[in-house]
Amino acid sequence: MTGIAEAGGIAKLQALWTEGKASGEPTEVDFDQVLKDARQELESARTLARQIGLDTDNAD
Repeated sequence: MTGIAEAGGIAKLQALWTEGKASGEPTEVDFDQVLKDARQELESARTLARQIGLDTDNAD
């Protein structure tokens, strides 16, 4: 199994860490709202798919 160091993962992790720190102060996330929004988006996509004739019965 290849470790993180061999796969260049450490450099990527360092870059992502730096990018995250530079993006500003952390904020709280309302996961209940995130899930609610995602479910609404999914239902909208399913409704649109039905309207254009795509089978959504087996989408789960």
